[in-house]
Amino acid sequence: MYPAECQKKGDWCEEHLRAKSQCFLCDPKLNEEFAAQYRAKLGNEPPAVEDKSGKTKS
Repeated sequence: MYPAECQKKGDWCEEHLRAKSQCFLCDPKLNEEFAAQYRAKLGNEPPAVEDKSGKTKS
């Protein structure tokens, strides 16, 4: 249901199949924001993310 809601609002990244407002692959500045939330919730570093070319980013 969530993807449909985001698409309806125009908040959808077709390339990465997630809400555009949460797509840190398109907007790397979001990566630190979500990494901080992950650390606060789970107490450790988030897993590495692959960029568009499949290379791992830290």
